[in-house]
Amino acid sequence: MPDVKVTGKKTITGKELGASEMPAVLLHKDAYGNTRQDKLDEHKRAVAGVEVIDQKNFNKNALLRGTFLEHAIVPWWLETLKEDGMECQATEPEKAFRLEEEKLGATLDRILKIPTRCELVVDEQVLKGKGVLEVKTDFYHTGKCKPDWMIQVHQQMMCADLPWAVVLVMTQQGKLVTYAFKRDMKLCNQILQAAREFWDLLEKDRDYPPAAPAEVSILSKSSATVVSCAAPASKATPIINSAVLS
Repeated sequence: MPDVKVTGKKTITGKELGASEMPAVLLHKDAYGNTRQDKLDEHKRAVAGVEVIDQKNFNKNALLRGTFLEHAIVPWWLETLKEDGMECQATEPEKAFRLEEEKLGATLDRILKIPTRCELVVDEQVLKGKGVLEVKTDFYHTGKCKPDWMIQVHQQMMCADLPWAVVLVMTQQGKLVTYAFKRDMKLCNQILQAAREFWDLLEKDRDYPPAAPAEVSILSKSSATVVSCAAPASKATPIINSAVLS
């Protein structure tokens, strides 16, 4: 078995907001229970030169599990696409992507490249060229894409200047489920506004006021994948449907 290099987060606390941090900032609390004030306090400590220690250790095993399983999930999914007639490539970026003027950063799991003259249709989204591939292991999956994931991949698309993203999930049933998103300008603007408020509070050494949880209006459709590659004029175009891969 090849060695697995655990690279982890590549963004810099105190200097930029990472994509995985934005759900807490935008929703006021993320799926792990981190609040936007928690994130603000972490960055304040980093700016002050105080070592930042993750206070929520309960999710460390889940994060470590996901990191190792990621290196098996990606080739597994690529092989299923290959069997359906599409040979995609997924490369792991070595560095974070950044919107420096907005102090936003993003660590991408993979960049997915779809072959020329082919298209991948997920959740009725037609995907071509290159996009974000975010890998998740969710052993409490409810059949829906979490708002946290939608926000995370949107910031990834913004920072990497990519037009679409696929969230690839391994569920507790040992199945692969995919969700796809194209860049939604309304959500991107919400991310920008949330980031600007965050950095304004940090620079002025102020805190967030108490507030009710925010909402994200983008909803995920049921997971379905269609592979389509353009064929020579004398042949029909193959289209393969696979709702959930087991």
